[in-house]
Amino acid sequence: MKKHSVKNLFTRCFIFALITFILSATLVVSAAGYESDTAYNSYTYWQDSYVNKPVPTKAAFSVDTVVDAGTLGLTGFTEIADMSVGPDGSIYLVDTTEAKVTVISSEYKLSHQITSFNNNGEVLKLKKPRGIFVSPENVMYICDTDNARIIVSDTQGNVSDIITVPDSSLMPDDFTFRPIRVTVDQSGYTYVLSDGCYYGAILYNPDGKFIGFYGANEAEASFLSALANLWENLTMTSEKYDYSVKSLPYQLVDIYVDNEGFVYTATGSTNNNNRVNAIRRLSPIGTNILKGEKPFGEDQITHNSLGRTVKPDISSVCVDNQGFLYCYDSSLGNIYMYDNSCNFVSAFGGGVGNGTQAGTFKKPCGIDYYNDRLYVCDQLKQSVTIFKFTEYGQLLRTAQQYSNDGDYDKAEDLWENILAQDKNCQLAYIGLGRAAFNRADYEAAIEYSKKGLDRDTYGRAYEQLRSDLLSKNFGFIFVGCVLLVAALWAGLVYKKKKGIVFIKNYDLRLALTVPIHPANNFGEIREKKKGSVIYATIILVVYYISEILKNDFYGFTFSSTDATAFNSIVVLIRSLGAVLIWTVVNWAVCTLFNGLGKIKEIYIVTCYSLIVLIISNVVTTVLSNFLLESEASFLSIIGTVAVIYTVLLLAIGLMKIHDYTFGKFVGTSILSIFGLLLVVFLIAVTIIMVQQIFTFVGTIFLEVAFR
Repeated sequence: MKKHSVKNLFTRCFIFALITFILSATLVVSAAGYESDTAYNSYTYWQDSYVNKPVPTKAAFSVDTVVDAGTLGLTGFTEIADMSVGPDGSIYLVDTTEAKVTVISSEYKLSHQITSFNNNGEVLKLKKPRGIFVSPENVMYICDTDNARIIVSDTQGNVSDIITVPDSSLMPDDFTFRPIRVTVDQSGYTYVLSDGCYYGAILYNPDGKFIGFYGANEAEASFLSALANLWENLTMTSEKYDYSVKSLPYQLVDIYVDNEGFVYTATGSTNNNNRVNAIRRLSPIGTNILKGEKPFGEDQITHNSLGRTVKPDISSVCVDNQGFLYCYDSSLGNIYMYDNSCNFVSAFGGGVGNGTQAGTFKKPCGIDYYNDRLYVCDQLKQSVTIFKFTEYGQLLRTAQQYSNDGDYDKAEDLWENILAQDKNCQLAYIGLGRAAFNRADYEAAIEYSKKGLDRDTYGRAYEQLRSDLLSKNFGFIFVGCVLLVAALWAGLVYKKKKGIVFIKNYDLRLALTVPIHPANNFGEIREKKKGSVIYATIILVVYYISEILKNDFYGFTFSSTDATAFNSIVVLIRSLGAVLIWTVVNWAVCTLFNGLGKIKEIYIVTCYSLIVLIISNVVTTVLSNFLLESEASFLSIIGTVAVIYTVLLLAIGLMKIHDYTFGKFVGTSILSIFGLLLVVFLIAVTIIMVQQIFTFVGTIFLEVAFR
């Protein structure tokens, strides 16, 4: 190959890499918004194993009405603490400061207020009550918090029972009974949450007898904390025990029983912001049986309506008669709707700190569901907002219910209708994919499930499609493979017999055969001054391109990146930048330890060693589009072997050009790695400092300009 041809090849590779870089740069795609008659934004999260991305959607709920003191003809509430909706649609509000219960009829008119209770002639007054529950039998349970009791009465305030702190050896000696939430299941079991109680709900049987604690959160644990506890136990003395502090689970802040008798709990804010188990559905033995693995609420650090960074706080939960659950984040005021498999259906509301419009909130304090209406009370706005399903929302809930029940035929037409209204509905793509799989239309199932990021349905549909393809064309595939192997074998025999050399250019042949003859080829680079910087750079560019193509064309089953968030600059730094920094650092370190290799030779050896990774990227990218998830180990093995062999090639090459023993190579390589990390750290610090300087100068400029 002539010299100018090599330069042309290099130029073409560079131009191709540049075009790939531009086309693969970070793209942020904003989903189309929706015109809405609501004062709040409705959105959902697109979820799968790797992606959790918010997108706007059509509103699933609209405001039916807002009930406040003005509409009831009252002067105002002082501090609404909780709310419950009775079996006839009446709303019961408990006011902490004024220590009273306000009853609102199903027509949203004031029914009556209860300021005292009649206990067989004895007048009972509330003291800072914080919770209320009304059973299907119209029995009220009021958490009389500061009086350390729960008053059980009818809706007129006639007391039938008083629940106090259990007199049991199971209760801790220092336990303080401060009930804040209460609920009762269909069997008559009463669940009470006490402020500051980390043991779960206090459980009473239908006869009012305390039978234990139920559904406590698990304490945070880690490997380091386990070692610390082991060490503490081994070195514990009575004096140290008196001052020891154990890790306690987070207390429950809300509890709810659905129409099937399952108990749901809300945990609220935690120190580590872990919201995966913020809402739990408990089995009879108190373990969580919800299937979700994604966090409830927001997946990212968020800000309230005033722009302040807030800590997630999933504080309350309720469930409708079809198993859909609703919860809110009291830090944001957002209302979240999930199905019984924790699939995100819709989010709306918001406004904490500035929620003045209908449908937004300043400080939500209670949530309940009744007769296709969602009730949310607000402590600061002193109101109850009643939401109803929009036509779209009702359609969405019905379709998802059919899909969850496995009735895909009924759901399919509904999903088509939903998708026509809202292209951002992930659940519609998932539902249509499962419907297509159910009728054995595997190609359509693959198309829909890929759009909906439903890797489970995609994998099952692809497995069926691949099996059908192999069974129908096995003979042709087998004969084709045999002929291909035979042709390759015959070609190699003929090449060896005739002494044919496919690659005429010596430098190119030297570079491409490094994986086959590493010792000989690297020896020639050192001894005969062979090796080409141009070919080394071409290999480096090809490696960069292979990384980009791997991201863009890797099989959907194994793809682990969000294409819209892919940044080719990161890949560029990880490939070209890392090689250049490694080359310079290794040369600097080895120069101090009498290494004979020049910076040019180190660069050539490093780039030549990348050939195996290029081959691995190509092979795994192709295979990932044909293999199933159960066959992922093949890709893992290929990738691992490629990395190990690349390191081996680099070791052989550096030992050859530096004339090092293996021990000296290991030592200088470790120092080179530390040097590389140090350089990266210094670059990052420099970038941050430059940004801060520009920010500082810009701030000063603005201050001067506005004075």
